[in-house]
Amino acid sequence: MAACQRLVYRVLGACWDMERQLPDGTGGGAVAAAPTMQDAQRIDAALQDQAHALAGAAVAPVLPPLPPLLEPDMGDLRELLVQLRERALTPPATRAPPR
Repeated sequence: MAACQRLVYRVLGACWDMERQLPDGTGGGAVAAAPTMQDAQRIDAALQDQAHALAGAAVAPVLPPLPPLLEPDMGDLRELLVQLRERALTPPATRAPPR
């Protein structure tokens, strides 16, 4: 859950940073590495792949290179999905206690 929350907060933060840099002259300073359209397409595809894996109880695919802003949290989200899948496929009697 925390990985999902961090991911959403980072996306919102990036949106707020970009909003402050609108071409009407408001705001000041530079936005740190705002995602490009290609980044957005890779992020969208990665999220779609992770969601499809979760919905189908499949192995979460390896993530493509992502913008540094999101890469750590997307990696955490993928790891969470891998762990959830493993727990779902492990019979209750052989499960290790939760971490």
